[in-house]
Amino acid sequence: MIDQFPALVVVLPILFSLIYLAFFKKHKADLFIVLFHLLMGFILFVYYPHIATNAHVSYAFGGWMPPYGIEFVVNKSNYLFLCLMYFVSFLIALFSYKRLDHFICKSFNNIFFAIYLILLAGFTGILLTNDIFNLYVFIEMSAIATYSLASISNKKLAIKSSLDYLILGTFAATLILLGIGFIYADVGTLNISHISEILSQKQSTDFISCIGFFFIVTGLAIKFALFPFHRWLLNIYAYSSYYITFFYSAISTKIMIFTLYKMQVAFFQSGLLSYIGVDKILLVLSLVSIILGSILALVQKDLRRMLSYSSISQIGYMVIAIILFPLDSYVLMALFISHALAKMTLFMFVSVTPNHMLSEERVSHVTILALLTYVIAAASMIGVPGTYGFSAKVYLLEKLFIQDNYLIFAVMIFAGILSVFYFFRFFEFFYQGLKQNDNESHSIVINLKQQIVFLIMICSLIVLALFESNMQEFIRI
Repeated sequence: MIDQFPALVVVLPILFSLIYLAFFKKHKADLFIVLFHLLMGFILFVYYPHIATNAHVSYAFGGWMPPYGIEFVVNKSNYLFLCLMYFVSFLIALFSYKRLDHFICKSFNNIFFAIYLILLAGFTGILLTNDIFNLYVFIEMSAIATYSLASISNKKLAIKSSLDYLILGTFAATLILLGIGFIYADVGTLNISHISEILSQKQSTDFISCIGFFFIVTGLAIKFALFPFHRWLLNIYAYSSYYITFFYSAISTKIMIFTLYKMQVAFFQSGLLSYIGVDKILLVLSLVSIILGSILALVQKDLRRMLSYSSISQIGYMVIAIILFPLDSYVLMALFISHALAKMTLFMFVSVTPNHMLSEERVSHVTILALLTYVIAAASMIGVPGTYGFSAKVYLLEKLFIQDNYLIFAVMIFAGILSVFYFFRFFEFFYQGLKQNDNESHSIVINLKQQIVFLIMICSLIVLALFESNMQEFIRI
């Protein structure tokens, strides 16, 4: 069964989605999804010794060997990302356990998790596939599930924001498919490794492949909300149900950024990205995202909106890491992990805070654990020593300084200073409610399971910083 791992992790979510629709009722949804995550966690744990000793595992479907058949590739980077995805998904399920009506629109509880499992299957396929057209299939599979889940909310604007995302996402998917067509017409194969091999053997890069890759990169940039394609992300975070906001803030955009990373590594030796000048365009847009996202986050009075703009800024960090350091997988994975854990924790804090608007006169009663959770997660986002966010950002800054990228270095320092101010404004606001004794609607009510999740997130952000060297050793090949 170990050898069938790449197929199992894609097939099982789809199978469990059908089982859920056929046999489980709404009141058992939370138990079902927790048990599913425990099963997937066990499978990932059992596979760990195999991937730890094998840097690159190839799986050919149906016995058709690549490049003729569909190939899945498991390496340390996508395995770690897969573990991250199921870890945060499990914590979300635990956090919302027995309170689904609060975190998900009540009238759609019966089909929500069936679609959610399809989303997990699509994201898993994106991570593992080594076939460029198969990659498009999984992108569309996850996109359809994303549009559906984004519209499930008690807020009326959720449907409008989901429709906007559908239109823009369809345009992005069309660009990706068109780019795949150009590349296939040029090289005659769909296997990503084979495409890279063919392009690296050519004397000069063909114009057709350059156009194809340009379309793919543009489509992915829309998918992961790089400036100026970021507005859909703000609305999804603001109006979707909290369950979806948790997961999207931790995983969704990073999946598409990881896909860009996969493309960059695959075509790195052929120089395709720099040949068409896309790397310079992405660097400029990333710097604009960092600056604009930080400034707009600073002026927000709604914590949920502020976190959304902060995410736009953090996307710029990740894209810079891909463009400048494509062969160092640790710097990108460190940014992924630190941002995913911290940002999801902050959105969880928002979900249990009845009042998170600076303009409101009344301050919510805040427990010590809730405020500590906000402080640790915000500290990781800022890059305060002792948190994993600090380790990730310092590592990136060191590499920028060594390569004499002083402009990007200065922009990141500037954005970091701004983040101190916009996170501190809300800390000061919530600190006022620390000693209030209010049992009314403005009090934060955190049950035992949510307290456990908050403690796990706090410990994760600190423990990962302590074992940073072990993380580097595992990821690097």
